[in-house]
Amino acid sequence: MFDPDTAALIRSAPDLPAQPADRLPIRLTKAYAQLVAARLNRGVDQTGPKTELAEIADTYELIAVLSGAADERRAAAFVAGTANQLLSKGTGVAGTEGLLTRDQVHPAISASLLFLAAEQYPDANEAASALPSRVEGEDFQISLLAESLRALGKGNLEDVLTRAGRRADLNRRRVRGDGTAILYGALLDGVELLAAELLGRRHPASDTIAFEQSGDAFGKVVDLSSYTQDFPLAESQLVTTYPGPRHLGLLLRAAGETLASASIQRLTPPNGTDAEFWARWLNHRAQSKPLMWPNHRTALEARFHETGISALMTLPTGAGKTTVAEFKIAGVLGRGKSVIFLVPTHALADQLRDDLEEAFPSDVIGGSVSTDFDLLLSDFLPLARIEVMTPEMCLARLTMAPEAFDDVGLLVFDECHMLSPQAGSVRRAIDGMLCVLGFQKQVPAADLLFLSAMVKDGADFIRWIAAITGRDCLLVNPIWKPSRQARGVLLYDRLSLRSIRGAADRARLTAGTAGVGKATKAELHARPYALFGLQHNWNIGANTDIALTELLSDDVQLAGKVGEDGRVFVTSNTGVVSSAVAAAAAANGLKTIVFVNTAQQTLTNAERIAERLSAVETKTDFESELWAAIQDEMGPGATSLVPGWSPALPHCADLLPAERRFVETLYRRENGASVIVATTTLSQGMNLPAEFAIIAGDKRAELGGRESLKAHELLNAAGRAGRAGHLANGVVLLVPEGLLAFANGEPEFAAKSKLKSILPESDRCIELDDPIGFVLDKMQEAAELPEIDYLINRLHGNEDGMSRVQDVGARSLGAFLARQQGAEAEFADKLTSLEAEIAASEIETYEPFVLNAAARSGLRPPILQSLMARLRATPELPADVATWITWTTDWFQAEPENMDILGNSKLALRQTLGLAKDGQVPGELPRLRDALIAWTNGLPLAQIETVLGGSLAKKSHCPRAREIATEIAPRGFSFALGLIAQAASLVLAERGQDPDDAPTLTFLATAVRRGVNSQDLVTFATERKGLHTRRLIHTQFAESQISL
Repeated sequence: MFDPDTAALIRSAPDLPAQPADRLPIRLTKAYAQLVAARLNRGVDQTGPKTELAEIADTYELIAVLSGAADERRAAAFVAGTANQLLSKGTGVAGTEGLLTRDQVHPAISASLLFLAAEQYPDANEAASALPSRVEGEDFQISLLAESLRALGKGNLEDVLTRAGRRADLNRRRVRGDGTAILYGALLDGVELLAAELLGRRHPASDTIAFEQSGDAFGKVVDLSSYTQDFPLAESQLVTTYPGPRHLGLLLRAAGETLASASIQRLTPPNGTDAEFWARWLNHRAQSKPLMWPNHRTALEARFHETGISALMTLPTGAGKTTVAEFKIAGVLGRGKSVIFLVPTHALADQLRDDLEEAFPSDVIGGSVSTDFDLLLSDFLPLARIEVMTPEMCLARLTMAPEAFDDVGLLVFDECHMLSPQAGSVRRAIDGMLCVLGFQKQVPAADLLFLSAMVKDGADFIRWIAAITGRDCLLVNPIWKPSRQARGVLLYDRLSLRSIRGAADRARLTAGTAGVGKATKAELHARPYALFGLQHNWNIGANTDIALTELLSDDVQLAGKVGEDGRVFVTSNTGVVSSAVAAAAAANGLKTIVFVNTAQQTLTNAERIAERLSAVETKTDFESELWAAIQDEMGPGATSLVPGWSPALPHCADLLPAERRFVETLYRRENGASVIVATTTLSQGMNLPAEFAIIAGDKRAELGGRESLKAHELLNAAGRAGRAGHLANGVVLLVPEGLLAFANGEPEFAAKSKLKSILPESDRCIELDDPIGFVLDKMQEAAELPEIDYLINRLHGNEDGMSRVQDVGARSLGAFLARQQGAEAEFADKLTSLEAEIAASEIETYEPFVLNAAARSGLRPPILQSLMARLRATPELPADVATWITWTTDWFQAEPENMDILGNSKLALRQTLGLAKDGQVPGELPRLRDALIAWTNGLPLAQIETVLGGSLAKKSHCPRAREIATEIAPRGFSFALGLIAQAASLVLAERGQDPDDAPTLTFLATAVRRGVNSQDLVTFATERKGLHTRRLIHTQFAESQISL
């Protein structure tokens, strides 16, 4: 459950009688896993784990406030805070009574301050969230103190000072005269002073308080809270004590001692960064994130954010890579440069844009955050300060408009383990590597920042980056993480499995059915258990580091099939079982994510889970606005894939952007949806507040049969449980496809092995290898690999007087490693073989544009040669979006082989057109043309579905039109039209015409992607803030024209 750094911190706490500290991480994990299981299974007694956690919390809290040793105090504070926090799971928000009394401090307040003292600020945030934001009925100053303590724990220091201003004109004579109120009032002065100190400001009412510094207030209260008066004649003493104020004073003093060094206000700007800009950004950040986390400090002390420094940052999943990267980004923006931020998926690009807009608002940075990088080809819109895109788009733009990168000062590559062929997609790895090489060549002075949780060893990689940039490249790899997971696998009692198999056999024979009929299925029920691992890197032969617990109080429905021997073979029924566990978790207050492998499974399982839960009762105005926009986008007679305010929601690639945002918004809301069922794509960097992550199945369907999920896919999904600052602790449960079991309380070896697969020593499991070198090796082996042809297409032609093969090859990671290993000659031979393959593929002489376009797109040169020929044969080129769509589909109809220009979107054409496997696409292209024109004209999906030949009566969610909205228009056709526009500009120049006189070419790709049909609409859509779906853009633009 605990990363090695955190486990070491816990073990450094003092040993107690019968409680050795080296076992504390295991004890805490076991107690937490048992409590979570008990929440799912109400029949399980919680007394044992609760008592153990209470004892740990009380004992170590005393050590934390009384110990004189700083390291011992920090460790004890974290142990006590963690025990308190785990104990509070399921209790919800604290009541407003008795938060601060003469005799006690509420455990949630104690936990928050203990975490602050331990420098675990995300944990403090979560603990403080259990407190009410407004406190009524208490003494006025005590109420303000409770509210300010909540704000302090959550890092909302501005709120603390706002309250300080509210009481500035308080008539002190109205303050109650009892000692408790006076002591707590003094502590309130101290909390306000502490907030002012952390923000680098004066207390807003400094003339009304009696202390110069926060520590003075805390120390004074500790001294005054206990007074002893001797009576010698009576041989007695009178002790007056205020335990509550004294304990709070001790906690605040411990917290204050560590907070001073964590304030971001002490950071100096990097070299060349405008000091005024830096101060302005730090002030903005301090409103929500005033403190540096431990991993922030590690990175900043290494000076990763300094100008001229590149870095590979490998932080664990959930450790806030983007949050740390913001310091580097701010420094670059403060030098007047822009930033390119690469993410693996389009969905993640939209989420990251929203996150970065919060971190870098336009009034602070003097610009915007955008995902519209294709508009760099246009001169009618200003350049955004931060552009978010995929590596594939960046690679294309590097050759389409390389000059657009000249003012870029930083390239951030998120999930950079995807540069390695080990990550799964060799083609994506090639694109990513060519993107890095192309960017570095175009902007050699720019810094590079690579982010990942999965990179195993980055030593060679950073040396390579240092070699190609000529500057330092750091490896920043702290293993601390702000969220933790108890990880387990689902299994069954072996005796139970044997029993139900026998019962199923008898039921089938009695019913006389050939397969598994209703009567047989009725016997296939078993009680699920969970096997939890209590520490990383545990000994598979030891049982002391694992915990077996009953998971549910009811049996779950298994499945079965008849084997060759005529007996029923019991199978896991993964989807149904995962849904049952998810429903139980949600019903008991656990925010839950279920990961499945296909889009259809997200819909099926979300519906199955929702049937067991109550609907979401409240609706926010923004959700209602989003839902109305979704209905408008769908049109009359059509339905969304999202079932409205359901307690369980699907999340997959088939969703429209507005649907996806609705799902994420409703799920993030505390009293919103309880469960989200998502494909594993969601695990790539998406952050949602899940306390329970269920991985439904460890295999997926491939052409060769069922294939196991890769290690990094499992670990990525597991990392979604817990979220820094929201849910510091989470549970991961793998429901494997094969049945696992235990016998006589002893897990079988297969169960332990499966558990170990999700409990590695760390999440770092991918070596950063060179995909170009990988393909070169496959060529030497004469392997059949489609990526060989793809790389050949990418490296056609020359650049700056050198063949692209030699240019890219000489600067590649593979070439660097070859030099390091003394294998330069062998690598040079591989490059020569690649050049020979390229020469052999050039069966005719291609013009420079064709070779350059092939290199930037990965397309075969004959396609681009055909494109140029057809453009030159067109007497008058189109002048508007609709005519260009018609021109393109006519070209495809005449020469179907050129539909490869659509890339992977070509595979979606059959589904879009409703064709069978042997159906011919060219004859149906007029329908595709009409659908795309309808898309850009703003028609609802219902009408587009009808244009495509679909039936709303049969499939009201518009599956064909969805392919237009999610794949064909924004990716395939947008990409193709971008290339066509470049080629058309060249043809116009050949004819002596100025391409600037054909403005449609500058926004053609963007128009099709956004679903608009004019430059004015593109500008309106780009400049508009807030909610803007395709249909809303058309409607609101029309309304704006009427008002004019």
